[in-house]
Amino acid sequence: MIGTLMSWAGALAVLASFALIGGGLWLWKRDRKRSLLMLLAAAVTLLNLYSWTTLPQAPITPASVTHPPAG
Repeated sequence: MIGTLMSWAGALAVLASFALIGGGLWLWKRDRKRSLLMLLAAAVTLLNLYSWTTLPQAPITPASVTHPPAG
């Protein structure tokens, strides 16, 4: 369930960043400041998505392995 949710969130983040890039390029000649802000927001979104997808996974201990009692 969580994997599916993260897949959808990643896909929406990519689509949003592409929309921001397109809007920033389209707005470039009219309003340079807003255009740069849109391009910066797209870059931040893509960098966040990159960090989400490249984080190492938590180690999973198999259920069959038991640890000896302490003491």
